[in-house]
Amino acid sequence: MSSSQIVNFVSAISNAAKSPNYSFFWPRSKTIFEVLKILKKEGYITHFQVCKNKEKDFFEIFLKRSDSVGRTNQFKVISKPSLEKRFSKKDVWKFSTHIGMFILSTPFGILSDREAKLLGTGGEVLLYVC
Repeated sequence: MSSSQIVNFVSAISNAAKSPNYSFFWPRSKTIFEVLKILKKEGYITHFQVCKNKEKDFFEIFLKRSDSVGRTNQFKVISKPSLEKRFSKKDVWKFSTHIGMFILSTPFGILSDREAKLLGTGGEVLLYVC
């Protein structure tokens, strides 16, 4: 998995949040699909759909607005291409918060911190959402 793909994705979310649009397009990939499923399940985005083109498939991602001003949730990349941050099983319990959510790449796939706690596993921390 490419960490730079996650960095670019979070940057696109931040840019889309600043625009008046509630949606944006992103090229389809398995990694981003797994992250989107978690964000949808936890309520950080309203929904997403696959848009097919002749050459390539895209996701259309619909952001969830927090209030009438137009703010969205904050996304922070933890593992970067130059520095990977990993959580052990103990670290997942230690750093898990009720305010936000970590998304981890584990041996069981891409999981939220809550799912990783239930499975008793650690992994590379991809991003933090609050």
